[in-house]
Amino acid sequence: MSVAWAPQLLVKGDHDGDRKLSFKEFAGIVRMAGISESDAASLFAKFSHGKDGAVSVEDFVEGVSAAEASGNDVFTRVIQSFLNDAAGKMDDEAYKKFMAQGSEVADRYWGQHRHKR
Repeated sequence: MSVAWAPQLLVKGDHDGDRKLSFKEFAGIVRMAGISESDAASLFAKFSHGKDGAVSVEDFVEGVSAAEASGNDVFTRVIQSFLNDAAGKMDDEAYKKFMAQGSEVADRYWGQHRHKR
């Protein structure tokens, strides 16, 4: 689930609208899963491959995929924090909003990377 929805998650955390995550934006996302700033910095270093020091959509999806493959569920927990209500049940309106906010980025990414889904 977290890999498929990684583009939407990036958009949710992308506060300046550049379709990349700065360290501050990245740390804000993983903080929702209880990740400390120092652990976020280590994780960010694994995700950020560009010279600009930001995490692109491609880097983010690849990083989420690698995290998930290693058994790390941090991004699943983050997504659930956006989608679930206080009782832990999926909130349909929150789901619709989450999916709609990142639909353009997700459609573009998955259209170019169909084999990764």
